[in-house]
Amino acid sequence: MFEKLQPWELQGLIDKIKQGAVVIFPTDTVYAIGCSMAVPAAIDRLYKITGHTEDDQLTVLATVDQVEQMTETVKQEKLAMQQFWPGNLTILLEANGKYDRRLIRQGKLALRVPDVAPLQELFNLCGPLVAVGANLSGQPSPVSLQELSPLLMQEADLILGELTGSGELSTVVSWNRQQNRWELLQEGQLKLSELL
Repeated sequence: MFEKLQPWELQGLIDKIKQGAVVIFPTDTVYAIGCSMAVPAAIDRLYKITGHTEDDQLTVLATVDQVEQMTETVKQEKLAMQQFWPGNLTILLEANGKYDRRLIRQGKLALRVPDVAPLQELFNLCGPLVAVGANLSGQPSPVSLQELSPLLMQEADLILGELTGSGELSTVVSWNRQQNRWELLQEGQLKLSELL
């Protein structure tokens, strides 16, 4: 994804993301549109561009190490992280710090580690990104560059790489500590029974 970039070009990309650029990029599932989780104004733009409301929780895409620094986990969550990350499992985990309120639902962040090595390299260089599918709210998420909405492409500051994802939705789960069980929030390729 970044193989053709000169070092100065890569540094320019990192600087733009840290300064609040909204970026379209491929993941292992679908194309995503996102920005740095550390820039509230960029998160504002992300909601505006995609037409999502603040009721729609954004997913934080990060490395496993970054996830561990941002969260407090229990045994079952750690086992799922070890078994299914990187991959198309999104887990809601207890946040251990102060983050933009729009990223938190009942004290939890929605987190995923995509199975795309260059993306993990990017997260290491510029920090975690918050993202949604690169589609207008209510429209299907694109799996290839050709399926991207021209409107989104016009609104985004950067478009990174070309990769065709699986097209499968990420399974979204949350561990209920009171009832000691997984709760399925969105069904995807990974089945809840595989977590048990």
